[in-house]
Amino acid sequence: MVCPDNETVLRDALKLCEKAIEAAPRNSQCWNEAGLIYMKCANYKKAIECYEQALSIDKAAYGDKHPTVAIRLNNLGAAWKHCGQFSKAIEFYNQALSIDKSVYRNNHPKVAIRLYNLGAVYCTTEQFDKAAILFKQSLDIFKNTLGIAHPSTKTTEEHLTQALEKLKNQTTDTNSQSEVNTGGWEKAPPPL
Repeated sequence: MVCPDNETVLRDALKLCEKAIEAAPRNSQCWNEAGLIYMKCANYKKAIECYEQALSIDKAAYGDKHPTVAIRLNNLGAAWKHCGQFSKAIEFYNQALSIDKSVYRNNHPKVAIRLYNLGAVYCTTEQFDKAAILFKQSLDIFKNTLGIAHPSTKTTEEHLTQALEKLKNQTTDTNSQSEVNTGGWEKAPPPL
């Protein structure tokens, strides 16, 4: 296994997780931590296996609508995003968002995080209109709950600005492309 950041530390941490899993195979936190380490090592398939195991344990222990289940679903969304499986990422992020909205209501940082993560997937897939809406919702929650100076608020605001700029450029490019494709005929009729 190759771990780009702090290779020795991550390898040692993974060994500890594996020992913990061996000692307590029904401890979802151990599985989740192993998944986080695999994510850092860019071994997303292995991370998914660990997150799925953690999710299964937590659903059995807490039911389908528990905040811990939302965390596991969120982590699965992140792993699938890194695998390039964006529809799966969106599916898992939406499930996490649904749980967090039911538990915390609409104005909680956990909800803002899920909205932000969904926005990030839509940015990756160049659906900047959807991304901008989600980033704006996330930003509003962060401003209300954490304040304007909080790093999460600032990061979300930056990404909202970038998404809006890319949307503007995308719209401009589409309009330019349309004009080139049609020869500009929609502006004025051809001469007789």
